[in-house]
Amino acid sequence: MTKWLSNWLSNLQSSNHLRNPNLSPTLKKVESHLEGYPEERRVFLAASALLMGRIAYADSDFSSEEKERLKEILEQELRLDSETAGHVASLTKELIEEGHAENHIIFRQLKKTSDRSEQIQLLRCLLAMASEDDITQIEDMEIRKVADALGFTHREYIDLRSEYREFLSVLKAKSS
Repeated sequence: MTKWLSNWLSNLQSSNHLRNPNLSPTLKKVESHLEGYPEERRVFLAASALLMGRIAYADSDFSSEEKERLKEILEQELRLDSETAGHVASLTKELIEEGHAENHIIFRQLKKTSDRSEQIQLLRCLLAMASEDDITQIEDMEIRKVADALGFTHREYIDLRSEYREFLSVLKAKSS
């Protein structure tokens, strides 16, 4: 009896829910598609995909081009294999369009599970996602919220954003 109980408790403790009890249902759904990746990296990857999805949907339209851009960034910048990136991009689009995004939970998880270099990588991915066309003021404000939540100073954010200067629609409108 004790061996059975011990095995049952061991299996229960290794379940995704108990490893990450503070994850939102949305974050768990995306994370479940990342089983082949290291456990400590999955939350960062899932959160990154969801936040990029939020940027894509900032204008209330998550186009097929933006979904392809998300897949491309997941592959090239976050190093997901093509099949996984495709699944995660499709799921992210579906979840975001249905209104499933818990920013406060995602921000809290990112702060706990990522280091500064990963956070910088995330901000660059968000800016790259927004630069699919031009970075609108709404997209810029959404990315700024992420930067603020992660503890970036205004100067740090502006320095990162300057790498995408040619895509800032606010600056294009002023120079016309």
